[in-house]
Amino acid sequence: DGGAWRKRTQHTSWYNETLNTLTRGSRKEFPAVAVIVCTSTTVRIYDGDDPDLPMWMEFVTGGNWSHILVSTAGYIKAAEMLNGELVIARNLNTGWQLVKVSFITDTAYAYKNVAHGTGDGQWNGGIVARNGDGEYTTISTASNIVSQYNNDVAMTVLPNAPIDDATGLPVPTIAVATNGGISVIKDDGTVSSKTITGGIANHYIDFLDNGNIVVEQGYQYTTVLLDYTAESQAYTSSLSNSEQYTHLNSGWEELRFPYLAVGGSGVSGNYKLTSFKNNFASAHSGGLVLVDRNAPSPSNGLIAGITTSYNTGWMHGDIKGAFLSDTDTTNVTGGGDGLITGNDSTFGDTIANLNWSERSGSGGAWNVSGGVLKTGTVSSGEYLDITTSGYTSGQTYVISYTLSNVTGSMPLRWRFNNGQMGNLPTSNGSHSYYVTLTETGTLFSLLNDNNLTADIDNFKLQLVQEEDRSVNNKGLQVYGTVTKSAVATGAELVGYSGFSASNYLQQPYNSDLDFGTGDLSI
Repeated sequence: DGGAWRKRTQHTSWYNETLNTLTRGSRKEFPAVAVIVCTSTTVRIYDGDDPDLPMWMEFVTGGNWSHILVSTAGYIKAAEMLNGELVIARNLNTGWQLVKVSFITDTAYAYKNVAHGTGDGQWNGGIVARNGDGEYTTISTASNIVSQYNNDVAMTVLPNAPIDDATGLPVPTIAVATNGGISVIKDDGTVSSKTITGGIANHYIDFLDNGNIVVEQGYQYTTVLLDYTAESQAYTSSLSNSEQYTHLNSGWEELRFPYLAVGGSGVSGNYKLTSFKNNFASAHSGGLVLVDRNAPSPSNGLIAGITTSYNTGWMHGDIKGAFLSDTDTTNVTGGGDGLITGNDSTFGDTIANLNWSERSGSGGAWNVSGGVLKTGTVSSGEYLDITTSGYTSGQTYVISYTLSNVTGSMPLRWRFNNGQMGNLPTSNGSHSYYVTLTETGTLFSLLNDNNLTADIDNFKLQLVQEEDRSVNNKGLQVYGTVTKSAVATGAELVGYSGFSASNYLQQPYNSDLDFGTGDLSI
């Protein structure tokens, strides 16, 4: 701030407190560069002007109302500081869960989730009394932070923010990520809250330069972008794949990035989020995602996924596939047509002579005629089974086939090992259906519920060996052997080579690649 507030604090209690104690260093003046560190029970400010980084001030939690960080229950989770105000987020079941310390006015204010008590807290005694010698006065009204479990806090100064009479500086806007949603303390002192996705914990939060908020949600690692700054604003751009959005009430707009989850579903822990201008980076134990949002036209934004095993490069908002991005130089040898091959996929014989078998009770409704598999008209729950060479939990497989002469409206279903199940597309034409398995086994089944008849041909069940890292998740199958090697000595980028009539990569028919006559890039 160039000294805009640090040089105006000689009157405060903390400026004149005793130095060189366990909770106060040797310097009166607030550092020009301050390093703020949170532990579960303390907040320490270090003097970044000194290369030895000495402790400048410490706040500790206390078991009574005489501490600014009241109560030893719960944990301190994060802190943020702007324009002389230090805001501390706490994961605390009772008491005041969010504390704002003003170094210019030498006061503190504590916010509460009203479901866990009535009234905010006004600190009396000055910051010098922070660790056991002060007192909170309960205010009759509460600001109502959306949850008592606060995980992160962010601050910004929005355009046209009012000037604080006491400090002479613009009033910051404060955003808090909680287990119950997001709360924003506006520059007029009011609080706006939003519950996101049924109470999923929100771990990290940050402001973009345009005032939008970006949030990292835990254990789903969904990154959500929220625009609450313009009550009537609504994006009208046509969003696809990289951004989907729903307009919400109370001036919030939620934009969801469905494929920021690098590393597979269910990865947890080690979350972090940071922003730069109007872009951001999202990190968790699965990897790192970079987002160049392109706010004027979100569907033209860019996303990149980076892990130890692949790097997608920038993916356009309307991307149809991102292939061959591995860092692994191991050659890939494929299963060709996959687990179900030969006559099993072309149906040039009777069911009795194939590896397929009708499950007991299916009543002979499945049959082969004219080189195609016919479903027939059946009662509910008619199974056609094949014992494969085995499939593995966690791997992605593609089911491809061609349908003709379809009548009826009930689904044609696939099933693995009598457990995992899904519906296959049942319109006339070629189809491919991708599924990531949740179990291991050898039994694959087709299940025809009643009121569907169709001719099935060119049926294949194949392992996806080269992943599509885009939102579409429609990978490639390997035929023969494809060579993978570093593009240069010391490089992590891998080149694919050795292609021939018997060594190649292939994808089943994919309607996403029917580009039509518009512009496209590869």
